[in-house]
Amino acid sequence: MGKTAFSAFFECGALFSALIVLYTEVLNIATKEQAINERIRALEVRVIDADGTQLGIMKTRDAIQVAYDKGMDLVEMSAQGPQPVCKIMDYGKYRFDRSKKEKESRKKQVTVEIKEIKFSCRIGQHDFDTKIGHVKRFLSAGNKVKVTIMFSGREMNNTQRGVVMMDQIAEILAEFGTVEKKPKLEGRFLTMFVAPKKTTTTSKGREENGKDQNA
Repeated sequence: MGKTAFSAFFECGALFSALIVLYTEVLNIATKEQAINERIRALEVRVIDADGTQLGIMKTRDAIQVAYDKGMDLVEMSAQGPQPVCKIMDYGKYRFDRSKKEKESRKKQVTVEIKEIKFSCRIGQHDFDTKIGHVKRFLSAGNKVKVTIMFSGREMNNTQRGVVMMDQIAEILAEFGTVEKKPKLEGRFLTMFVAPKKTTTTSKGREENGKDQNA
C-alpha cells in the first residue's frame, strides 16, 4: 500500500472513530443516561460512598475499583467542576427505583385543558342552559373554561349587554369554578376564563369529559 493510500486509509479510520464517539455522546444525551464506571472520562472524581460518607477526591480508576470491591458501580451524579461528583451504588437498583418514581409521578399529574364555550347575545334559554351544562361538566372534570360571547352587527353598540350576561354566567358557575380572568372585550368577542374548584373535580366528571364537546 502506497504512502498516499495508507494516509487516506488512516484518515478514514480516524474519521470513523470520531463519528463513533460523536454518536455515543449524542446517544447518551438523548437517553439521559449517567456515565458509570469506565465511561467516566475525568481522571479524578469526588467520591461519595453508598452510605453517604464523603471519601474525598480519588483517581477515577481507584474509585472504580473501590466500587467493584463492594459489588457496586461508580456513578457520575454531577459533571460540573474539575472533579465530577460520583457515588458508589447499585446502579441497576438505582435505575429501577428512579423509573418507578417517574411512573408514579406521571400518574399523579393531572392534564388541565382549556375548553371553550361560545354564547351569542341572542341565545335562547334552552341553548343557554345546555351550554352552561357543558361548562359545569368541564369544570367538574378539572378543566379550565374560556367563556366567549360573540357580538355581530349592531350588537357592538351595546356590549354592556354581554357584560351583564357574563356576570350572570359567573354567578351560576360560582359553585363549580372561580373567575380566573375577568371579562375582556377583544374585537367582536368578550371573553372570560373560569378555573375549576378542586372540591368539585370528580372522577365521574373526568370520564364524562372524555369527548371534546366544545360548542
